Amino acid sequence: MRASSPISVAASLALGLGMVSAAPVWANEEPNIAPAVLETPAPTDQIIITKTTSGSVSSPKQDILRAALDTPRLGVASLTPRVVRVVQRDSASTTSVMDVGQPLNAEQMSALTEELLRLPGVVSATPDIRVYPASVSLPNDPDLPSLWGLWNSNLAAGGSADGGTSVRGPAAWSSSTGTGSIVAVIDTGITSHPDLAGKTVAGYDFIANAADARDGNGYDSDPADMGDWSTGANCRSSSSSWHGTHVAGTIAAVTNNGVGIAGVAPDASIMPIRVLGECGGYLSDVEQGMRWAAGLDTYDQTGLNLIAPPIRRADVINLSLGGSGTCSSTTQSLINQIVATGTTVVVAAGNSSVDVAGSAPANCTNIVAVAATTELGQRASFSNYGAGITVAAPGVSILSTYNTGTQSPSSPTYAWSNGTSMAAPHIAGVAALMYARDDSATPAQVRTALINSARDFPAGSTCAGICGAGLADAPGAVSLMVAEPAPTPTPTPTPTPTPTPTPTPAPPPPAPAPAPPAPVLPPPAPEPEPTPEPIPVPDGVSDLAAQAMDSGAVVSWAPPANSEGVLGYEVDVHTDGETVQQLQTTATMMVISDLENGRGYVFSVAAVNESGTGAQTESATLTPVGVAGVPRSVKVRKRSGQTVLTWRPPGDSGGAKTLEYVVQIRIGRGKNRQRMSWVINNRRFTVPDLSRGGMYRIRIAAQNTAGVGVFSKSKVVKILVT
Repeated sequence: MRASSPISVAASLALGLGMVSAAPVWANEEPNIAPAVLETPAPTDQIIITKTTSGSVSSPKQDILRAALDTPRLGVASLTPRVVRVVQRDSASTTSVMDVGQPLNAEQMSALTEELLRLPGVVSATPDIRVYPASVSLPNDPDLPSLWGLWNSNLAAGGSADGGTSVRGPAAWSSSTGTGSIVAVIDTGITSHPDLAGKTVAGYDFIANAADARDGNGYDSDPADMGDWSTGANCRSSSSSWHGTHVAGTIAAVTNNGVGIAGVAPDASIMPIRVLGECGGYLSDVEQGMRWAAGLDTYDQTGLNLIAPPIRRADVINLSLGGSGTCSSTTQSLINQIVATGTTVVVAAGNSSVDVAGSAPANCTNIVAVAATTELGQRASFSNYGAGITVAAPGVSILSTYNTGTQSPSSPTYAWSNGTSMAAPHIAGVAALMYARDDSATPAQVRTALINSARDFPAGSTCAGICGAGLADAPGAVSLMVAEPAPTPTPTPTPTPTPTPTPTPAPPPPAPAPAPPAPVLPPPAPEPEPTPEPIPVPDGVSDLAAQAMDSGAVVSWAPPANSEGVLGYEVDVHTDGETVQQLQTTATMMVISDLENGRGYVFSVAAVNESGTGAQTESATLTPVGVAGVPRSVKVRKRSGQTVLTWRPPGDSGGAKTLEYVVQIRIGRGKNRQRMSWVINNRRFTVPDLSRGGMYRIRIAAQNTAGVGVFSKSKVVKILVT
């Protein structure tokens, strides 16, 4: 029997996430071009009322009913108002959005607001009409109203006139639509779909196991998704997920074509790379796909022959996949190599509702880790969280391209899905917009721009402080990219007209004898060449960022403003006031190793040209950390009818304070084997009575800011019968 694969689609990590296939919603409720203020407001059934807190004896509902009765020209004898939501409340006033019970035209709403303003305690009454930024041209794709992750104007569910809790993609399209950018979707492959027609560049299939791939072979150049269903013999029974097709549609579905949905980066290209089949996929296959997408040397399954590289390396790699565990040194090393080529790696945080430190590869450094949010800007209940998150994006009820087949591909359709797998492609799409705006951007600049442009979570959001810098914002991130100026065209020279020949004149009379020649003077001495002005030493570098890794750090930066003539960079490593390493590079990123975990380091970078070394730019203090060692002295004690585990901290803390412990219990064997985990903050655990008299294998690992450490040797425990 084949063991289940160690890496699984992120959307399947939490029960209940999954795709809900549905026919497209052929509603066209949004105007194509949305004006800033409608000259003739459309009928609306909502009104915004602000009332003073003190002195108000009536409710907004009672005020609306009274105003309706006192206004004959309103034409409505009675309304059925209700509170939609309270948008603001303080000691002085309360502002509420009210549904009046039926749509009122502009004249009726004006009459109602006039009467409301006459009532005691009513400070303001404003018709809640829909308005949109004038600069935003919304496409004509009929399912746009369902794409809240792209543009959310639903005032009752986190929306606003400027896109609300979405990534606000259309607001960035006046600056960039993703033209020329390539996003590698490393996933289950791709199926044929009209909203993805013409959107792909050549991809590859890196599933080595032919049984998992279902195409009769191993590596090949066809990334078509053959289906990842399972009968339950090798892993949990499931229908095909068409996961890669769903992810691809969110990133770059054909837009403004009057069909289906719209992508975040409508003019970007998708590079489909197939690494996930039945029961997920192997990390080795995933890493091969990543390597190939970035244009790094990639060998075939024999290990002897290089596979032909892609037409061009991808600008962005999307990894909507993951599993529990630490970021391995091989994965981290590969990510560092990929980033050094200029490719940004976007990773789904995972769907286990735990700290992302225990979810790989989202816990690797040098990446963009993405948490999932709801329409209201809350943390999705399943989303991982923690200090390792970069930014958050929509991940609940995301509509995208799909297929009707339950096993093999059948007909194209659309489906809703939940997961950080759906949040990551929103960010991959934003990154594609950024690279199209500035194709010289580095991954460090892209990541910094995503962080600096992120918007605050709504007040009271469960994501605040644990889901990264905030809600991703496409127009803000794109605006921080510097587009290269277009070259000035060389003017076409005006042709010189051919002169008209004139008649040959009569020969002149003989010239008089010439005068004696003038004395020849020596030529003037040549003027000395001006001495060229020496170029100044470079300014300091910008966007200096350092990310901790196990026994090392990844340091990246942007060139100085006067970067012309820069020959390279000097990188110094300091700790406790001493310089411990002096390094040189010609790149704008360096992986620094041989550092001591738990010790603080400062990195200084200076550009060098022929005139000398420029000003040094220093990073903030960074402390490398590694995962902790194995918990010691694990003991099983049976007290008062309970089975209790105790242990001592690991001898090696990894340089960081141990925050929590992960307790795993394995039940059963073979295909009936199950594993459950608990995260606790002390060193004592009472084993739950899962089955009286049952036998269980239990192991423990320490978890710190670097991730989950090495598990202890399994203890066999029998639950007491009481």
